[in-house]
Amino acid sequence: IDQTSPYYLHTSDQPGNFLVSQPLNGDNYPTWSRAFTMAIQAKNKLGFIDGNLKKPAANSPDFDAWTRCNSMVQSWLVQSTIPTISNSILWIEDTHAVWIDLCDRFWDELSSYHSLPTCTCGAMTTLNTVQSVNQLMDLLQGLNESYSHIRSLLLMEPLPSVNKAYSLILQEERQGSLSDSRTHSIEQAAMVVQRQN
Repeated sequence: IDQTSPYYLHTSDQPGNFLVSQPLNGDNYPTWSRAFTMAIQAKNKLGFIDGNLKKPAANSPDFDAWTRCNSMVQSWLVQSTIPTISNSILWIEDTHAVWIDLCDRFWDELSSYHSLPTCTCGAMTTLNTVQSVNQLMDLLQGLNESYSHIRSLLLMEPLPSVNKAYSLILQEERQGSLSDSRTHSIEQAAMVVQRQN
């Protein structure tokens, strides 16, 4: 493969490589994102994370090369995050989807770097309301199907704040994990009884 091709992998490109010095930990998204983007751009693989290099059809001659490079970039993303984050992105197959997931998940940190102008006309209240609704929509639409009933928050009047919605999601997640652990305990007890019989 031509060395200028985004499908070219150098012999030093390995799945376990660390491309950034500080892994993504949730609090450093803007600096991590910039550092990772620079590293991936230097390797001519930016198209994999920004979505410009789409997955070719299965019968395309580029399909195998795209799959190999996509897996390599995905492994670099996994290596560039702390374990709790890497475990959550490990099963997403498309690198661009991983990148979008991380961006959506840490948008609040990124938005703290955008300062809004001061206003005396009262329009800032409207702008803040619109921005809050947009953030709430992003949060709720980013949930997987197991949280579909949480999306009913969109029907509430007035809409809850992002913090309230996040609190409800965490509460639901805790209840789900408690339920899963109870089911697991019951299944273990049933196995013990069966063995004794």
